[in-house]
Amino acid sequence: MTHALRAFLCPALLIAAVAAAACSDASQLTAPDNTAADTISSSARWNERAIALVVARQPTSNGQAAVSRMLTYLSLAQYRAVVAAQGAATAGAKPPSVSAAIGVASAAVLNSFYPLDSAATDALLKPDLAALSSTAGDVTAGAAL
Repeated sequence: MTHALRAFLCPALLIAAVAAAACSDASQLTAPDNTAADTISSSARWNERAIALVVARQPTSNGQAAVSRMLTYLSLAQYRAVVAAQGAATAGAKPPSVSAAIGVASAAVLNSFYPLDSAATDALLKPDLAALSSTAGDVTAGAAL
């Protein structure tokens, strides 16, 4: 196998493995609605914050694997938060806030990987939750998911 082919297949196999793991118990789950603008911006904002933490707290050994693991857990938590928030929406009630669910899930993952920075992460989460408008859904219900 050539080096170029191997360089192409390794990331592709990793993505396939992560996708399979994310959907392994997804028999009752549906795919998230990717058209929701608040979902995309919330995920992007928390991904930027995760990268900032990685840059500030460089792993000492096996850095690439540690960063890949953390970003994978972060992405899976965000995906599952979106699916849970969209799945909890009922016809008559105000749906849970997808952005709140993403924020709380992201903060939980970052706090588990960077426990010394949990106060700073929580300080970033509070204004995000406070800034969510009433059109974003039920913030309390989204955060509880």
